[in-house]
Amino acid sequence: AVLPEAYARWPELVDRHRVELLYGVPELAELVGEAPQQLAFKGPFEERTRFYGSQMIRCMNQGIVTFLKEYARRLAEAGDPAPLLVFEDTHAAESSTQELIALLLRRSDPGRLRVVVSTASVKQGLTEELQGALARYAETVHVLPGERSPDGRDAAELVRAYVMADGISDDPAE
Repeated sequence: AVLPEAYARWPELVDRHRVELLYGVPELAELVGEAPQQLAFKGPFEERTRFYGSQMIRCMNQGIVTFLKEYARRLAEAGDPAPLLVFEDTHAAESSTQELIALLLRRSDPGRLRVVVSTASVKQGLTEELQGALARYAETVHVLPGERSPDGRDAAELVRAYVMADGISDDPAE
């Protein structure tokens, strides 16, 4: 969702982070072009001898966070509103995605880049790193089915309000 505008306004920013962006979401090649091909990817899959470990994935995640921070900085300098990234059902996300979210929470200025993390539980299904980042860097709002938010709305009303606001509400409960 972010990349089309970023590429239209600042193609050099996207080019600088092309490898990590395409590593994370290969389908973006249709928009920004292919990443430089490595020898390990030129042969048939069955013959590949190099697979990346967790440290390489972490480096790619760091690059994506750096891209998003720079994009948000440029938007702020242009007088545009801070982008909002929403991650839903985070408890069901794979560990590398949870790692990306934890890095975003830790490294991002919420005044420039807003990150909303929705999860069924702040413990179950989350990596230790993400649990720690949520505890340290996030404002937590708990609304369970049948309960009411601080302003008296139930979970269904909060969901409707969030949808009616096109997912850009400033209310953390929504």
